[in-house]
Parts: sequence; structure tokens; C-alpha cells
Amino acid sequence: MTDMENRQSESSCEICEGPVFTTCVGCGEAVCQACARFELIGSGCGSVWAVYYCQACAMDPDMNPNAILREPEELEAAEKRLERFGFSAS
Repeated sequence: MTDMENRQSESSCEICEGPVFTTCVGCGEAVCQACARFELIGSGCGSVWAVYYCQACAMDPDMNPNAILREPEELEAAEKRLERFGFSAS
């Protein structure tokens, strides 16, 4: 679903069931403002794209090119947050 379709259908965040803010660029799931992870992605010569990911895609190098730049402690903390919501980080 697109951002507008999620808002019009009054769907809820896939993680915490809060009000939808946007959709994850990686997997397309609806996320609220608290669960969305903002990233700046470089593309081409001087182009930068502002994108939002869900918590799982933000830490997945296959979805987010910035994920490989994370410190190991940051990845472990993110995995623990995901587990609290019942998601698997792998």
C-alpha cells in the first residue's frame, strides 16, 4: 500500500498498532512516527534521498545501504527492541 492508501484505510502500524505515519521503503509495511527510522540514502552524483524504514529493514544491509555502517552495539540494541515486539532480527 502507498502512504495515502494506508492513511485513508485507517490502517495501523505493523509494529505497535499506532496511527500510520508512512510506509517502509524496504518492505512496504505501515509504520507510525515512533517506529519509523529516518535515513538519508546517497544515490548517484550528489543526490540524497530521504527515506523511512521499519526497525527490521533499517538494520538489514540488504534493504538499507547504511546498515553496514552501524556499530555492533547499535545492532544488538535494535535486535533486542525487535524481539520485544515479537519480531526476529534475522
